[in-house]
Amino acid sequence: MADPGATIGGGTSSIPNFPTQLVLPPVHREARLLTRPDELKPPYPESKILSEEEAALTLRLTIDERGRVIEVQPVGRADPVFLAAARRHLLAHWRYQPASEDGNAITSSLVITLHFQLDG
Repeated sequence: MADPGATIGGGTSSIPNFPTQLVLPPVHREARLLTRPDELKPPYPESKILSEEEAALTLRLTIDERGRVIEVQPVGRADPVFLAAARRHLLAHWRYQPASEDGNAITSSLVITLHFQLDG
């Protein structure tokens, strides 16, 4: 049987060192990609098609509280032509369900790898 003097949420407690208010850690949810798979791939830079170059870019995306990509930064080295194509496309087309903390949308960042590969 519970001690009638112990309460959670305020008041007094007859149990030594028992908190009078229960503090829960914040509930955090990461951003979740909403963009359809057929809209993820950026246009291949024409100059890179002609030279038959391919690339894998590691990028840090900043996603605002509305779920829009607002910043694209390379992690490590990145070819400037591929980076510019990726940045333009991600800022214009990629959308996320924003990250949240305790149910409130927040700005967040995540790291992705984007591949530019020639077909065939």
